[in-house]
Amino acid sequence: MKASFRLGEFEGNTTVPAQRLGAESVDTATSRALALEAAEQAITLLRNQDNLLPLDKSAKMAFIGPLADATQGLLSTYQGANTLVNNHSALHAAAALGLDVTFERGHATDINDPNRSYIPAAAAVAKAADVAVMFIGLSTLGKACEGEEHDRASTMLPGAQEPLLEAVLRAQPKTVVVLIGGGSLSVEPARHCEQCAVLYAYYPGELGGDAMINTVVGRNNPSGRLPYTLYPSNMTTHRKINDYDLRSYDGLTYKW
Repeated sequence: MKASFRLGEFEGNTTVPAQRLGAESVDTATSRALALEAAEQAITLLRNQDNLLPLDKSAKMAFIGPLADATQGLLSTYQGANTLVNNHSALHAAAALGLDVTFERGHATDINDPNRSYIPAAAAVAKAADVAVMFIGLSTLGKACEGEEHDRASTMLPGAQEPLLEAVLRAQPKTVVVLIGGGSLSVEPARHCEQCAVLYAYYPGELGGDAMINTVVGRNNPSGRLPYTLYPSNMTTHRKINDYDLRSYDGLTYKW
Protein backbone atom coordinates (compact mmCIF):
# COMPACT_ATOMS: atom_id res chain seq x y z
CA MET A 1 0.00 0.00 0.00
CA LYS A 2 2.89 2.33 0.72
CA ALA A 3 4.16 1.79 -2.81
CA SER A 4 0.67 2.44 -4.24
CA PHE A 5 0.49 5.74 -2.36
CA ARG A 6 3.93 6.73 -3.64
CA LEU A 7 2.77 5.94 -7.19
CA GLY A 8 -0.28 8.18 -6.75
CA GLU A 9 -2.63 5.34 -7.60
CA PHE A 10 -5.33 6.18 -5.02
CA GLU A 11 -5.87 9.86 -5.72
CA GLY A 12 -4.50 10.15 -9.26
CA ASN A 13 -2.07 12.81 -8.09
CA THR A 14 -0.60 14.26 -11.28
CA THR A 15 2.38 15.66 -9.38
CA VAL A 16 3.58 12.09 -8.84
CA PRO A 17 6.01 11.28 -11.70
CA ALA A 18 4.60 7.77 -12.16
CA GLN A 19 1.17 9.23 -13.04
CA ARG A 20 2.67 11.15 -15.94
CA LEU A 21 4.20 8.12 -17.63
CA GLY A 22 2.82 7.42 -21.11
CA ALA A 23 3.41 5.01 -23.99
CA GLU A 24 6.66 6.81 -24.75
CA SER A 25 8.04 5.46 -21.47
CA VAL A 26 7.54 1.84 -22.50
CA ASP A 27 10.29 -0.14 -24.28
CA THR A 28 12.82 2.67 -24.23
CA ALA A 29 16.48 2.33 -25.12
CA THR A 30 17.24 2.38 -21.40
CA SER A 31 14.75 -0.41 -20.78
CA ARG A 32 16.29 -2.57 -23.50
CA ALA A 33 19.78 -1.96 -22.17
CA LEU A 34 18.62 -3.04 -18.71
CA ALA A 35 16.97 -6.18 -20.14
CA LEU A 36 20.22 -7.13 -21.87
CA GLU A 37 22.30 -6.41 -18.78
CA ALA A 38 20.01 -8.48 -16.56
CA ALA A 39 20.19 -11.44 -18.95
CA GLU A 40 23.96 -11.26 -19.24
CA GLN A 41 24.48 -11.04 -15.47
CA ALA A 42 22.16 -14.00 -14.87
CA ILE A 43 23.89 -16.42 -17.26
CA THR A 44 25.87 -18.96 -15.25
CA LEU A 45 29.03 -20.75 -16.36
CA LEU A 46 28.83 -24.36 -15.19
CA ARG A 47 31.75 -25.85 -17.08
CA ASN A 48 34.54 -24.66 -19.39
CA GLN A 49 36.71 -27.66 -20.12
CA ASP A 50 40.07 -26.74 -21.67
CA ASN A 51 38.97 -23.08 -21.87
CA LEU A 52 36.72 -23.74 -24.83
CA LEU A 53 34.96 -20.44 -24.17
CA PRO A 54 35.02 -17.79 -25.42
CA LEU A 55 34.69 -18.90 -29.04
CA ASP A 56 36.59 -17.24 -31.87
CA LYS A 57 34.14 -15.17 -33.92
CA SER A 58 35.68 -16.53 -37.11
CA ALA A 59 34.98 -20.17 -36.16
CA LYS A 60 32.58 -22.23 -38.23
CA MET A 61 29.74 -22.93 -35.81
CA ALA A 62 26.92 -25.45 -35.86
CA PHE A 63 23.86 -24.24 -33.96
CA ILE A 64 21.82 -27.22 -32.82
CA GLY A 65 18.76 -27.79 -30.67
CA PRO A 66 15.05 -27.07 -30.43
CA LEU A 67 15.74 -23.75 -28.68
CA ALA A 68 18.39 -22.30 -31.02
CA ASP A 69 15.71 -20.24 -32.75
CA ALA A 70 13.49 -19.78 -29.67
CA THR A 71 11.84 -16.38 -29.28
CA GLN A 72 8.68 -16.30 -27.14
CA GLY A 73 10.09 -19.31 -25.29
CA LEU A 74 12.79 -17.07 -23.83
CA LEU A 75 10.21 -15.12 -21.82
CA SER A 76 9.12 -17.78 -19.32
CA THR A 77 5.64 -17.42 -17.85
CA TYR A 78 3.72 -14.42 -16.48
CA GLN A 79 5.16 -12.13 -19.14
CA GLY A 80 3.37 -9.34 -20.92
CA ALA A 81 2.94 -9.06 -24.67
CA ASN A 82 6.37 -8.79 -26.27
CA THR A 83 7.20 -8.58 -29.97
CA LEU A 84 10.81 -7.45 -29.65
CA VAL A 85 11.93 -10.96 -28.72
CA ASN A 86 10.63 -12.29 -32.05
CA ASN A 87 13.73 -10.85 -33.72
CA HIS A 88 16.20 -11.72 -30.97
CA SER A 89 16.64 -15.47 -30.90
CA ALA A 90 20.17 -16.86 -30.63
CA LEU A 91 20.16 -17.32 -34.42
CA HIS A 92 19.09 -13.72 -34.96
CA ALA A 93 21.83 -12.47 -32.63
CA ALA A 94 24.49 -14.61 -34.33
CA ALA A 95 23.47 -13.27 -37.73
CA ALA A 96 23.65 -9.70 -36.43
CA LEU A 97 27.26 -10.31 -35.40
CA GLY A 98 28.10 -11.88 -38.75
CA LEU A 99 28.99 -15.27 -37.30
CA ASP A 100 29.42 -18.27 -39.61
CA VAL A 101 26.54 -20.45 -38.46
CA THR A 102 24.86 -23.56 -39.85
CA PHE A 103 21.59 -24.41 -38.13
CA GLU A 104 20.14 -27.88 -37.62
CA ARG A 105 17.34 -28.30 -35.08
CA GLY A 106 18.02 -31.98 -34.44
CA HIS A 107 14.72 -32.29 -32.62
CA ALA A 108 10.98 -32.13 -33.23
CA THR A 109 9.22 -28.81 -32.66
CA ASP A 110 7.49 -30.23 -29.59
CA ILE A 111 10.17 -30.26 -26.90
CA ASN A 112 8.57 -33.33 -25.30
CA ASP A 113 8.60 -35.38 -28.53
CA PRO A 114 10.87 -38.45 -28.15
CA ASN A 115 11.36 -38.83 -31.93
CA ARG A 116 15.08 -39.39 -32.59
CA SER A 117 14.96 -39.30 -36.40
CA TYR A 118 16.29 -35.72 -36.50
CA ILE A 119 19.49 -36.56 -34.63
CA PRO A 120 21.72 -37.95 -37.44
CA ALA A 121 21.48 -34.73 -39.47
CA ALA A 122 22.41 -32.68 -36.42
CA ALA A 123 25.40 -34.89 -35.62
CA ALA A 124 26.64 -34.55 -39.22
CA VAL A 125 26.42 -30.76 -39.10
CA ALA A 126 28.23 -30.73 -35.75
CA LYS A 127 31.04 -32.91 -37.09
CA ALA A 128 31.56 -30.65 -40.10
CA ALA A 129 31.88 -27.50 -37.97
CA ASP A 130 34.77 -26.20 -35.89
CA VAL A 131 32.52 -26.11 -32.84
CA ALA A 132 28.93 -26.98 -32.00
CA VAL A 133 26.69 -24.74 -29.92
CA MET A 134 23.62 -26.47 -28.53
CA PHE A 135 20.52 -24.66 -27.26
CA ILE A 136 18.52 -27.15 -25.25
CA GLY A 137 16.46 -27.32 -22.08
CA LEU A 138 12.88 -26.64 -21.05
CA SER A 139 9.85 -24.73 -22.30
CA THR A 140 6.66 -23.15 -21.04
CA LEU A 141 5.05 -22.98 -24.49
CA GLY A 142 2.51 -25.27 -26.12
CA LYS A 143 2.59 -28.71 -24.53
CA ALA A 144 4.92 -27.35 -21.91
CA CYS A 145 7.18 -29.30 -19.59
CA GLU A 146 7.49 -26.47 -17.07
CA GLY A 147 5.07 -24.04 -15.50
CA GLU A 148 1.72 -24.07 -13.75
CA GLU A 149 0.31 -27.62 -13.67
CA HIS A 150 3.38 -28.89 -15.55
CA ASP A 151 5.56 -30.44 -12.87
CA ARG A 152 8.34 -32.67 -14.16
CA ALA A 153 8.96 -36.20 -12.95
CA SER A 154 12.65 -36.08 -13.89
CA THR A 155 15.50 -33.60 -14.01
CA MET A 156 16.71 -35.07 -17.29
CA LEU A 157 16.21 -33.21 -20.56
CA PRO A 158 12.73 -33.81 -22.01
CA GLY A 159 11.94 -35.33 -25.40
CA ALA A 160 14.89 -36.58 -27.43
CA GLN A 161 17.30 -33.93 -26.18
CA GLU A 162 19.35 -36.29 -24.02
CA PRO A 163 20.25 -38.63 -26.94
CA LEU A 164 20.70 -35.57 -29.16
CA LEU A 165 23.26 -34.16 -26.73
CA GLU A 166 25.07 -37.49 -26.52
CA ALA A 167 25.23 -37.79 -30.33
CA VAL A 168 26.56 -34.27 -30.82
CA LEU A 169 29.22 -34.71 -28.12
CA ARG A 170 30.39 -37.89 -29.87
CA ALA A 171 30.50 -36.16 -33.25
CA GLN A 172 32.04 -32.91 -32.02
CA PRO A 173 33.90 -32.87 -28.67
CA LYS A 174 34.17 -29.08 -28.92
CA THR A 175 30.59 -28.35 -27.94
CA VAL A 176 29.08 -25.45 -26.02
CA VAL A 177 25.85 -26.42 -24.26
CA VAL A 178 23.53 -23.49 -23.55
CA LEU A 179 20.70 -24.50 -21.22
CA ILE A 180 17.41 -22.61 -21.28
CA GLY A 181 14.83 -23.17 -18.55
CA GLY A 182 13.77 -22.35 -15.03
CA GLY A 183 14.07 -25.57 -13.06
CA SER A 184 17.01 -27.78 -12.22
CA LEU A 185 18.50 -29.94 -14.98
CA SER A 186 20.91 -32.80 -14.42
CA VAL A 187 22.44 -32.76 -17.95
CA GLU A 188 24.25 -36.05 -17.39
CA PRO A 189 26.12 -36.29 -20.75
CA ALA A 190 27.76 -32.88 -20.24
CA ARG A 191 29.02 -33.51 -16.70
CA HIS A 192 32.13 -35.38 -17.83
CA CYS A 193 32.61 -34.33 -21.44
CA GLU A 194 36.05 -34.25 -23.05
CA GLN A 195 36.15 -30.65 -24.24
CA CYS A 196 32.84 -28.92 -23.72
CA ALA A 197 31.44 -25.86 -21.99
CA VAL A 198 28.07 -25.53 -20.27
CA LEU A 199 26.12 -22.32 -19.67
CA TYR A 200 22.74 -21.93 -17.98
CA ALA A 201 20.84 -18.97 -19.42
CA TYR A 202 17.56 -19.68 -17.57
CA TYR A 203 14.70 -17.78 -19.30
CA PRO A 204 16.75 -14.75 -20.37
CA GLY A 205 13.97 -12.49 -21.61
CA GLU A 206 13.41 -10.23 -24.60
CA LEU A 207 17.10 -9.80 -25.45
CA GLY A 208 18.11 -13.23 -24.23
CA GLY A 209 19.36 -14.31 -27.64
CA ASP A 210 21.81 -11.39 -27.70
CA ALA A 211 22.91 -12.13 -24.14
CA MET A 212 23.62 -15.79 -24.93
CA ILE A 213 25.62 -15.00 -28.06
CA ASN A 214 27.52 -12.19 -26.36
CA THR A 215 28.53 -14.69 -23.69
CA VAL A 216 29.54 -17.40 -26.14
CA VAL A 217 31.89 -15.08 -28.06
CA GLY A 218 33.32 -13.34 -24.99
CA ARG A 219 31.53 -10.00 -25.11
CA ASN A 220 30.04 -10.92 -21.73
CA ASN A 221 31.93 -12.65 -18.93
CA PRO A 222 29.59 -15.05 -17.07
CA SER A 223 29.74 -15.85 -13.38
CA GLY A 224 29.58 -19.24 -11.70
CA ARG A 225 26.79 -18.37 -9.28
CA LEU A 226 23.79 -20.67 -9.19
CA PRO A 227 20.44 -19.91 -7.49
CA TYR A 228 20.04 -23.60 -6.66
CA THR A 229 21.99 -26.86 -6.82
CA LEU A 230 21.98 -28.95 -9.99
CA TYR A 231 21.82 -32.51 -8.71
CA PRO A 232 22.36 -35.64 -10.81
CA SER A 233 19.19 -37.34 -11.97
CA ASN A 234 19.51 -40.14 -9.42
CA MET A 235 19.41 -37.71 -6.48
CA THR A 236 16.06 -39.06 -5.31
CA THR A 237 17.62 -42.49 -4.77
CA HIS A 238 19.75 -40.95 -2.01
CA ARG A 239 16.91 -39.44 -0.05
CA LYS A 240 13.12 -39.59 0.07
CA ILE A 241 12.05 -36.37 -1.57
CA ASN A 242 8.73 -36.34 0.33
CA ASP A 243 10.43 -36.61 3.72
CA TYR A 244 10.10 -33.12 5.21
CA ASP A 245 12.35 -33.73 8.23
CA LEU A 246 14.89 -30.92 7.91
CA ARG A 247 17.40 -32.80 10.09
CA SER A 248 17.56 -35.93 7.96
CA TYR A 249 19.99 -36.91 5.19
CA ASP A 250 22.89 -34.83 6.47
CA GLY A 251 21.05 -31.59 5.85
CA LEU A 252 19.95 -32.39 2.29
CA THR A 253 16.35 -31.25 2.59
CA TYR A 254 13.42 -31.47 0.19
CA LYS A 255 13.81 -27.70 -0.33
CA TRP A 256 16.91 -28.08 -2.46
